[in-house]
Amino acid sequence: MKELFHFNEDIFNYPKVIIFGAGEAGKCVFYKLLQRNVKVECFADSDPEKCGKRFMNIPIVHIDKLTEMRKSAAFIVSGRYAISVADELEKRGFEHLFLDYGNEVRVIHLARSSGLLSLAPGKE
Repeated sequence: MKELFHFNEDIFNYPKVIIFGAGEAGKCVFYKLLQRNVKVECFADSDPEKCGKRFMNIPIVHIDKLTEMRKSAAFIVSGRYAISVADELEKRGFEHLFLDYGNEVRVIHLARSSGLLSLAPGKE
């Protein structure tokens, strides 16, 4: 059976996996990770209405509370604003960003070239 998405095995190299966004896109990522037996530490969000709640018994935490993990945890960003959100997280010092786009979970490398965001997909 062919998989519906490419899964980046590098996600297993991180002690904690955090999904940014507790909306529909984040929940889809959660189910993808669940299929691969990846434990999700929490959902991170900037919407105060979502923070403090739980989804599938996983806490939803405000992104500002996770700054101590910004250099060690893997953060998976998804949704229609994923690139701009990842760009903002990078500016705030978050290092291990994964981007879910087109039903794939890949590493996003954020680099500045003439002020533009350039993306380099993870290993195939």
